[in-house]
Amino acid sequence: METTGILVPNGATYVGMLEIVFEALELRPEHHTIEMKYVVNVRLCPVKIINDRSVKVYMELKRNEVDKTKFPLCIDIIDEPMTMQGIFMPPSQSQPPRQPIQTREEPHISFAAECAGDGLEEQS
Repeated sequence: METTGILVPNGATYVGMLEIVFEALELRPEHHTIEMKYVVNVRLCPVKIINDRSVKVYMELKRNEVDKTKFPLCIDIIDEPMTMQGIFMPPSQSQPPRQPIQTREEPHISFAAECAGDGLEEQS
């Protein structure tokens, strides 16, 4: 398992967060699919990040947590092109995510991204 740190601006969208993760991991949506999730409790299933609302929930959870290493983002990398099928667009319009990230001057929330694995390893 590999860990890396990334910064996600407050107000980031799902597509914007995907772009940040793709860049941080040096991957391209034409070749890989990224699935993001986080673990709130090791006894519960990981929570998937699948749209703008789930990004807001995750960012609010991180913002309210004193321990910024809690709720690491777990990334699954799939060797297939990324599409937005079933998320924002009908299948006939599915395409790799392409949306510019707004770069306003605002605080950032940092967190560690855990790559590989299912994020369910128990910590002692």
